[in-house]
Amino acid sequence: MNAGASDSVLELANSVEVTREDLFQVAEEGEGVPEGERSLEAGMFLVARLYRGDFRKATAVHFRMQALSNLLMSKAGLPGWTLPELPDGSTPTEESVFAAAAVQPLIEVGGKLSFEREAFMAKILEFAELETQG
Repeated sequence: MNAGASDSVLELANSVEVTREDLFQVAEEGEGVPEGERSLEAGMFLVARLYRGDFRKATAVHFRMQALSNLLMSKAGLPGWTLPELPDGSTPTEESVFAAAAVQPLIEVGGKLSFEREAFMAKILEFAELETQG
């Protein structure tokens, strides 16, 4: 991504309100896609279908899911917040992770969208504590 484009993408993705439910819905819908058909493009079409007519929301949701995917697939992953990959290629992930991905600011790392790891982990813990307190 070039600097100008990445700045505008980050600005858009960070300025649109996204909820845990938005991201969870995309993940649930994506589970229905056969493993061999899962791709960045398939994800884009899924999000476009779910948010038809709301380009800003579709863009923000897509980039947040992409950043979450990048983090989950990174070498460090999110131990303790995910289960091992299932035979269908999906990775069971705690709802607190989706809550954090909905609100944590996106950044660019090595040309990819991501979340600042330590701040993201702290946000997951914050949401997990809220969930356990009722």
